[in-house]
Amino acid sequence: TAHSISGLSESFEEIMANISEENAVFVSPVVPVSRMNRAYAGNYVYVGFFKPQPSGRWLGNIKKYGLGSSGEILDADGVEATLPGGTIKDNARSYWSSSPDGPNVTAGGAGEVLLDQTSRNLYTYMDTQASLTHTDNQFSTDNALITPGVLNVPGDTERTNLINEVYGGESSWIMGDIIHSQPALVHYDTNGDGESDSSFIFVGSNDGMLHSFDDSDGSEVWGFIPPDQLGRLPLLLNDDHDYFVDGSSVVYEGSSQKILIFGERRGGNHYYALDVTTPNAPSWLYKIEPTILGGEQLGQSWSRPEIHTIKTGSETEDTVFLIAGGYDINQDAAAPSASDSMGRAVFAIDVTDGGLSSLNFNAGNYSDMTHSIVDVSGFDSTGDGYMNRVYAGDLGGAMFAFEDDNGDGTWSSRKLFSASADDSVQRKILNAPDAVEESFGEIIFFGTGDRADPGETGVQNRIYAIKNEWLSSETLTESDLVDVTDDLIQLGTAEQKELVQTALETSKGWYIRLENQGEKMTSSPTVFAGVVYFTTYTPNPEDGGSEDDPCFVPTARGIARLYAVDYLTGASVHDWSEEVEIDQETGEAAALGKLDRTKVIGTSIPSAPVIAVLERGPKIFTGIEGGVAQEEPVATIDMNIYYWRQFFVF
Repeated sequence: TAHSISGLSESFEEIMANISEENAVFVSPVVPVSRMNRAYAGNYVYVGFFKPQPSGRWLGNIKKYGLGSSGEILDADGVEATLPGGTIKDNARSYWSSSPDGPNVTAGGAGEVLLDQTSRNLYTYMDTQASLTHTDNQFSTDNALITPGVLNVPGDTERTNLINEVYGGESSWIMGDIIHSQPALVHYDTNGDGESDSSFIFVGSNDGMLHSFDDSDGSEVWGFIPPDQLGRLPLLLNDDHDYFVDGSSVVYEGSSQKILIFGERRGGNHYYALDVTTPNAPSWLYKIEPTILGGEQLGQSWSRPEIHTIKTGSETEDTVFLIAGGYDINQDAAAPSASDSMGRAVFAIDVTDGGLSSLNFNAGNYSDMTHSIVDVSGFDSTGDGYMNRVYAGDLGGAMFAFEDDNGDGTWSSRKLFSASADDSVQRKILNAPDAVEESFGEIIFFGTGDRADPGETGVQNRIYAIKNEWLSSETLTESDLVDVTDDLIQLGTAEQKELVQTALETSKGWYIRLENQGEKMTSSPTVFAGVVYFTTYTPNPEDGGSEDDPCFVPTARGIARLYAVDYLTGASVHDWSEEVEIDQETGEAAALGKLDRTKVIGTSIPSAPVIAVLERGPKIFTGIEGGVAQEEPVATIDMNIYYWRQFFVF
C-alpha cells in the first residue's frame, strides 16, 4: 500500500530490517518545561520507542525518566539510567515500570501498563455527537454505527474480530510503534486551585490511534481512532508494516480551552482537532480535509502545526495553526516527476474552528511552488506578539520566505534560495529552518537530505546559512554563498583566512558540503548561543562512508552524527576530534579544525537535537538507537535573539 513500508523506497525497508533486533528512537526526546519555574526545564524526559518486526505490526512504547539538575538521565530509583554513549542501561527501571526494563521496547513504560489494563476507552467520531465519550462514538462491538462497511470488512464476524484485535486481542504486546509522533505533555489544574496538579501525554502510534496517557502512572486514559483510519484498520492484520497516526500532536492552551491538533504523516492526509479541556472527556472539534485549499490538494499530513497569532487586518487578529502542504508520494518514485501535484502550500487555520486564514500560499495562487512542502516555521521579528515572517523549504530544493511586516493581514512572498539551481541536482528540504536575528534581517539555517530515502547515496547534501535582508526579490543560489567546507578560516594560511573572512562579510551566507557518501540532514537545526547544532545520517558503509574518515564506524545500520558549528562562519566550536590538524598559518597543530565539527553519536537515524535549559546550565539531548545522547553546549556569543525554536519541547 502507499502508506506502508512496501510502498516506500527499498532502502528505507532495508534499514528497518537491519534494526529489527534493536530498540530504536527516531523522535526527539521531550523535555517539558517546569511547572514551578517556566524559565527552566522540568524534572523528566519522555522517549518514544519502536521495534521493527520481520512481518506485520511493529512494537512501540513510551518511557519516562528523571532529569537531574546537570542533565543526567535518571531511572525511577534515582540512579543514572544511561551509559556514557547515551544507551539506556539494561538494569535501568523507567517510571511506571514494575522491574528493570532497560531499553527493551516490550518491557516497562506505558506499554507494560497498557498490557496490564483490564479495560480501555477507545473512541472514534461517527458524525452524530461531539462528545467522544458518547455511545455513538465508542469504538465497540456494541456500537451499531460501526458497521462492517465502515471497517471495510465483509461481515459481522470479521467486524467483531477486528474490533477485538484493535483492543489487543490475544496479542503479547498491544502498543504500536512510535516512529515520527513526538509526544506532547500537557499540565492540568484538575481541582480548580489555580495550580497544575495533573499531566497527560498525547502521542500517536501505528496501532491505529492517538493515545492519551496519565503521566502519574502511565495508564491509558483513552484512545482516538480518526474516522479516515476506520476503513484502514484491517491493515493491522496483514504482513506489512502500515502507518496510521504517525504525526506529532500540538496543544493550544487558551484561557478556557485546550485544543489538540495532529496529523497522520505516512498514515493519511488529514489533520484532526479535539477539545481536550477536560482530559478524560475529549470532544470533536474539526478536521482539515485535503481539499481545504480549493484546487491544490494537501499531501500526506507530515507537518507539526505551529501556534501563532497573526494580524488579519490593522485592528483584527487570529490565533492560528501554521501548517505545510504535505508530502507528495511522487517523491517516493525512483525517478519522480519534474514537479509534484499536491502538497505545494503554506497556510494557516483558525485554532478554534479550522477556518482558512489570510495566510494561504499554494500552487494555485503562487506559481513558484512546484514541489511539496512538509515543514514550516514562523516567527515574530518585531516582538509585538504577532507572527510576521514565515520560512518553508520544498522537496525541489527551494526555500520560500513570506512576510506581513505591515501588520495588516496581507502577506507577500519570495523564493529566497534554490539549493538545486547551480548544478541541477535535486536537494530535498524536508525540515524547517531555524533563524537568528541580525541588524539586516535574519540568518536562516537549514539542510538537505531525503529522510524518506535514507539509504540514497547519489546526492551530496549541504547545511546552509542564508542571509535574508528582505531587500531583493532575486532568488539566491550557491554562487551567492561561501563554501566553507574546508574550514580555511581555522586551517588556512593567513591570506586564505583573510579572504574567507572578507567573503563571509560580503556574501549572502555560507554552506558546508556533507562529505560522507550519502550523508544527509535528518531534522531541523537548532541555534543556541551562536552555535548551529544539527544531526545527520550516513547509510551503511557499503553504500557510504570511508575508511579515510576518522569518525567512520562500520555498522549495517548506518552512522548518526551530531554537528556543532559557528553560526557566522561554519567553523568548529567543540574539540571533538582526536586527530591532529595543522594550521597552515602557523605550521602547528590547530586548536580546532574541520574534523572537530562533528562527532559520531550512535547508529541509525538520530532525532533532532533538543536544548533544555536546566538550573545548572543548558544541555543537548538527541534520540539515538537504544537511548538518548547528551552533550554540553558551548557559547560563542553572550546572547542571540531566537525566534521560534523552543528549547523545551511541550
